[in-house]
Amino acid sequence: MRSGCLAIKGAYVADKASDFRRLAQGEAGYSKTKRTYVNERTGEVIPLSQYQKLQRGGQNYREYRESRMRTGIQPRSYKARTNTDALFSEYYSKQVRDSQINGTPIPSPEQARQDPEWKLLPTFLKSKDRRPHGRKATALIWLGRRDDTWSWNVGETPD
Repeated sequence: MRSGCLAIKGAYVADKASDFRRLAQGEAGYSKTKRTYVNERTGEVIPLSQYQKLQRGGQNYREYRESRMRTGIQPRSYKARTNTDALFSEYYSKQVRDSQINGTPIPSPEQARQDPEWKLLPTFLKSKDRRPHGRKATALIWLGRRDDTWSWNVGETPD
């Protein structure tokens, strides 16, 4: 019997993820959308969630996380990315592009956050003004999503 496997009434039961491999295209049971794994020896096909459970030593995710906390390993903390962060990223990218095109010094993110355009941007985007050169159109121009020369209302497609 291989190490790492359990014998239950003569049956072979895989108890570790290394006994499985991902199903290849063209194999029986393969699907583009489902990530499934197969045991070479038994032909057993399992879904991704069960494979991940085997990778964690047979524990579900909550048990796995609790056991790591007991051993003193803290989970990674991720800062939630807010809409404001995404909006600033887009605004700052436009500022950098414009600086490179014009040959002017690239502003630091701190300088860009102090820019009056950045401070007005959220209120301009919330505006209901859909005119070609209204507040919303101006905000979209600042973000680089609209050209200044366009003469149609925001949200409309030209003919």
